[in-house]
Amino acid sequence: MADVLKAIREQTEGNDETDELVLDQIKFSKFTPEISKAIEKIEGLSFLSLNDCGLTSLEGFPKLPNLIRCELTDNKIPGNSLAHLSNSTGLQSLSLGGNPISNIDDLKPLTALQQIVQLDLFGCPVSEQADYREKVFGLFPSLQILDNKDPDGEDVEYAEDDEEGEGDDDGEDDEEDFEGDEDEDGSDEDEEEEEKPKKKAKK
Repeated sequence: MADVLKAIREQTEGNDETDELVLDQIKFSKFTPEISKAIEKIEGLSFLSLNDCGLTSLEGFPKLPNLIRCELTDNKIPGNSLAHLSNSTGLQSLSLGGNPISNIDDLKPLTALQQIVQLDLFGCPVSEQADYREKVFGLFPSLQILDNKDPDGEDVEYAEDDEEGEGDDDGEDDEEDFEGDEDEDGSDEDEEEEEKPKKKAKK
């Protein structure tokens, strides 16, 4: 527990506006009151990463009203513990791959997450069940991505940085096009003005 609390202090000390906390591979099996309170103090926390921490339960999961993305992959979290996430109603992205989640029914408490867009259960026993994808998408009307695939089974590529770059390029292109249009319009007017006196000269 001491290692967890130390890592939280190191990432938040002197930074009141932090919105993410990464505790990957720092071992602790459950959320003690001390750990939960320390995390809850980060009021603007929107991203929490707890991959490969050895968690065996989600009981006592911190109350984080601004949490949007949570990663809990490669732990030992059983399906009957998922109900402790049901109060995190703002969650849009939840990664649970590599945990001993075996039944579709174990996911039903998560239907309280009505804004969920991305869900990862890759490597969980439940993902090997017949009609798994169809059943999961049926449980979550807002879900768009399951195990990095869309409802049609097509791979989804994440390229946030690329998209931002494309947006900048597009803005520059628009400016260039706009300037180009002005030039073209201006040149057309000049050509028309030049043609008019020529016609008069012929007369």
